[in-house]
Amino acid sequence: MTPENILERLRAARTPEERALVNVAIVLDGQSDTLRRGVQAAAVPHWFDGQILAALLEISPTSAEPLYGGLTALSFVEPFHAREAHNVHDLTRRALLKQLIGEDQALYLALSQRAARCFENRDHPTEKIEAIYHDLLSASDEAIDRLWALYAEWAGQEAAGWLQSLAAALDEHLEANRLTDNPRAMALYLTALIGLDYRPLAQTASRLEKALEYYRATKDEFYQGGVLGSLGEIRALQGKAKDARACYEEQLDLRRRLAQANPTELSHRQNLFTGYLRLGDFEVDQKNPEAAMNFYQAAQVIARELAEKDPQNVRCQTALAYSHERMGRAQINADRAGEALRSYETALDITKVVVDKDPQNPTRQRELLVSFFHLGDVLFKLNLYDRALEYYRAALPIAEERAATNARNTSNQRDLTATHNNIGDVLRAQGRYQEALDCYTTAHGIRETLVALDPENAQWQEDIAETRKNIDKARELLKSSAAGGEA
Repeated sequence: MTPENILERLRAARTPEERALVNVAIVLDGQSDTLRRGVQAAAVPHWFDGQILAALLEISPTSAEPLYGGLTALSFVEPFHAREAHNVHDLTRRALLKQLIGEDQALYLALSQRAARCFENRDHPTEKIEAIYHDLLSASDEAIDRLWALYAEWAGQEAAGWLQSLAAALDEHLEANRLTDNPRAMALYLTALIGLDYRPLAQTASRLEKALEYYRATKDEFYQGGVLGSLGEIRALQGKAKDARACYEEQLDLRRRLAQANPTELSHRQNLFTGYLRLGDFEVDQKNPEAAMNFYQAAQVIARELAEKDPQNVRCQTALAYSHERMGRAQINADRAGEALRSYETALDITKVVVDKDPQNPTRQRELLVSFFHLGDVLFKLNLYDRALEYYRAALPIAEERAATNARNTSNQRDLTATHNNIGDVLRAQGRYQEALDCYTTAHGIRETLVALDPENAQWQEDIAETRKNIDKARELLKSSAAGGEA
């Protein structure tokens, strides 16, 4: 390649990707076909070493070692310290993949499937993600099931970092339009779920709508129900109550049908339980506690049935605690505080048993936090301020630890603001206005950060309006108290 050719190609390149490909051509000019094939293969995974190269090119590890050495000397290859390997620079890698798919998609898919097999039995989370990333291109039902199982496992562990890494891998496929049909719908659905706590609501809604379109077209009622529930949650957060209700009601209809058609299938009963809970939660938020109690009662029947069938099943016991906790929420909104107190105490008793079995599980810890919240709420309503403060303060270290562990998780941050705000309410009721003001100010600072992340989030706007009002009231009371003392 002459200097004139190089200048001509660089002038013709219009995008960073095109310029990256020109750089590759310059570096590989005059190099062997073996090295060229090595570059092509090395661009498929996110990182490579001699063993991975051997698997991709179907050569012996001995033959792969000198090739690996040659690749690591190239200017667009850099160390991948996390796995003691190397990787093609990200921009160059994406450009090479686009070129390979355009020129020989069959070869790209073959290399991806070899990569999937290479990573499939490895245990590190990054390797599990890499295996799924490649396997998804096969569009097999097994690949979809493995992706869902990995998501469910990490969601249950609240492994936010790994979930976000999984979402990043899926996003790469989506942005490059490499996925179609079921893999694309599942990637849209899961990236929406994972991104719920850090992605703007409008983006999340768009992904869910696209996934729902596919599941409707293929009449996949199981995933339709899941997507509808999540979309209902987004619509509620956006302040679109009518749309949220429609989503929740359609989800419940689907889950009733599936549970009736598969009466012995546990997952369908559990999903029906969740469908009742979602509509109950929605009715509480809409100030319809009596309607909510009807849905919670239906959920409680299912939860009690499942818990009695399998007393050692943590998920079934947790569902039973949820049903009591939600019933208490509706009762307190219906001014039936005494009944709510009994419901919350029952929920806390069950939750403590579950937490004792797995004290380090972050999901179980949040369930304990929520139980403390609700008992504090009902005791506050009954003017039992000392007891209410005891429960709110018991929730505070849990909320602080969860917020510190994953600062990007907005749900954790919101829990922390609610804890400070609740403590402030009790202190204000006790006449401890300066302490209350300090709590409200702490909550408000966190809420300002959340609103800045997504100003369209209606729930966050309500939260920050609440703390503004509370701060103003605490300052007014503090001023009045000071004036009274001077008099």
